[in-house]
Amino acid sequence: MSKSTATTKKVEIDKIGLSISLVVVSIIIAYVLIDPVGGKDMFVQVRDFLNAQLGSFILWMGVACVLICGYLAVSKYGNIKLGKGKVKYKTFTWCAMMFCACMGCSLQFWSVIEWSYYYQSSPLNVAAPLTARAAEVGLGYALFHWGVTPWAFYAIGTIAMAYMYYNRNSGGLNCSNICEGVIGKKGVQGAPGRAIDTVFNICIVLGLACTFGTGTYMLSAGWADILGIQNTVTVSIVVILSVAVVFVLTSYVGLDKGMAKLADINTYYAIFFAVLMFILGPAAFILNSTTNSIGFVISNFFEMSLWTDPIAKSMFPESWTMFYWSFWIGTAPFFWVFTAKISEGRRIKEVIKWMMIAGLAGTLLYFGVFSNLAISYQLDGTFDMVLAVATVGGDAAISQFLRNLPGGMFSLVSWTIVGTMFLATSMDSGGFALAANTQKGLKMGDEPSKFLRLFWCLVLTALPIGFIMSGAPIDAFKASANIAGIPILLVLTFAIITLFKYLNQDHGKKTAGEIQKEFED
Repeated sequence: MSKSTATTKKVEIDKIGLSISLVVVSIIIAYVLIDPVGGKDMFVQVRDFLNAQLGSFILWMGVACVLICGYLAVSKYGNIKLGKGKVKYKTFTWCAMMFCACMGCSLQFWSVIEWSYYYQSSPLNVAAPLTARAAEVGLGYALFHWGVTPWAFYAIGTIAMAYMYYNRNSGGLNCSNICEGVIGKKGVQGAPGRAIDTVFNICIVLGLACTFGTGTYMLSAGWADILGIQNTVTVSIVVILSVAVVFVLTSYVGLDKGMAKLADINTYYAIFFAVLMFILGPAAFILNSTTNSIGFVISNFFEMSLWTDPIAKSMFPESWTMFYWSFWIGTAPFFWVFTAKISEGRRIKEVIKWMMIAGLAGTLLYFGVFSNLAISYQLDGTFDMVLAVATVGGDAAISQFLRNLPGGMFSLVSWTIVGTMFLATSMDSGGFALAANTQKGLKMGDEPSKFLRLFWCLVLTALPIGFIMSGAPIDAFKASANIAGIPILLVLTFAIITLFKYLNQDHGKKTAGEIQKEFED
């Protein structure tokens, strides 16, 4: 299709789904603004109820996705190529776009402070709180929550979405298409499919509100510290609007000139900054502690994955593991859509391999360096992260910690700039996915309408602004993301069924050699 044809073609929009999504999101924003305390309490109560009823299923889904990814990577199906086109992006850019899309700023935020919560609560009851062993377990749990399981959630849905789009010509990147194996073609085109796509829109806005909210609090604290001003609601809103400008611009110029270049630049600088802090910091301690924590995760992976604490009822699994799994699942669909679009020409095993490599490398680099720097400062008395989080909050504690790093203000400025760009790329990919989901019949090679992408970019800023103006704490953002994951849990289940149904139908009777030959370049 020529460029002129693509630009003049009329865009078909799912007006009903889009309208219902906006109405629901608007009601949520209005409720939070009118009654901030009631809004926060509502989110928390709904989250607690859902975790109590479905928590174990969420945990089992995590284990299942890890095992399914392992099977797909080594089975004959791993050789299946997604689409007939050639690979569009070099591997580093492709991995950078994936990483920036889903983890970026959230990874920064939690890599500094997450261990401190576990240091005080000592999950699995394997160490007394506030001890050296508790610090080791704390970092291990942080690596677990940002490790293999989240990327398994992302990989399964991406492969299902890409296979339906490229290999079975589903006719669009709508979330309902990956449910075809359960609801049927008529269901995808009818009311069930429209309901799934509408729920997708609402859940993505709720899920990304957590990413945007926690990121904004951290960035506003950073910029206020850099500029020497008080960190107010106004500063937070200015940060949101500034980030919005960046991702609106990158959305407008398109993937190749926008997000691909921004992701490359930001990833290179993020790696440079982390490596510099490793070199200037206690390198031996960082290596030893990270190695020790990896060993802890490997030794306790299945117990951590399925721990519900039914006797002591510490609520740790509900507050953290179930929250994280719901958060990853709730935000996963936008990643599925975005990554499917940029993964044409990749084999199934290649998608799984590089997702795991990119994801685990980023997690180990940032949690390994910055969590261990914070732990070493905690243990030697340089900076008391536990006290700082308790007294000034996580966002301000991060700024204070960064000022204690080698380079002082340079570290704070670097961190805040990287975080701003990470947040922009996450919102950009979210806007891309929402636009693709509300545009009917998106053809291969085409990007969603710029109008739709810009529209959703603006919508994505509304809920975080509403939360922040109402003075909602981070718990409100976390609860909204937790809730978003529950309906998508059903979609993920349907996606797995659909993927294996069609893999077996299309290639089940072929040998590994036949599949390899069929998809040779």
